[in-house]
Amino acid sequence: MVPKRSGPGRVLLVLAVVLSLVLCGITGAGSGWVTGTLTTNPELLSALPPTDADFPTADRRYLPGVKVGVVVEDWMKKANSYTCAPPDPPGRTLSEAKQRLECLAPGDLKWDLTVDIEFDDETHVRYVRADCEFKPGAKACSSLFATMADALLSGNAELRKQAFDWAEKNADTDNSTTIGGIRFSVKLEPHSIVAEPAI
Repeated sequence: MVPKRSGPGRVLLVLAVVLSLVLCGITGAGSGWVTGTLTTNPELLSALPPTDADFPTADRRYLPGVKVGVVVEDWMKKANSYTCAPPDPPGRTLSEAKQRLECLAPGDLKWDLTVDIEFDDETHVRYVRADCEFKPGAKACSSLFATMADALLSGNAELRKQAFDWAEKNADTDNSTTIGGIRFSVKLEPHSIVAEPAI
């Protein structure tokens, strides 16, 4: 049998353990203080670390180059005779935009072909969605989706054609692509195309 320690030997062992724990705590606290001081006092830093080119910025919340007037006035109203107005009652936007417009097709198609535009102001569009209630294969859906993609990239002739062709070809699929900084996503259920910033 190993004899149990008692008396001064046991007290010294306990003191040694306690002392090592205290020293570890002091060391950890000291390194934490140094790190905290250097990272929260700008004058102690010689330069900020570089940021990646892909780091999200405020502008990346918006569809690049898209203007409300081009979408609503030119494409929806002038070219297709849609009626556009804020929703009643106003609801929360999907993209947290400040404003939203609902555009309805003319005549009997007003509940079959709809477009939603969410935006903060004229030059800051966050989200565009077109819905088509017709079954896959309907020309109305492929035409709506293709002309929407075309309108959103109207400032670039080459990308405009690419977007039009892609949306027309993929109108009856579950598919997505990115063109000109805009992510287009087509869904069959519900039958729709969504345009969002490509982040």
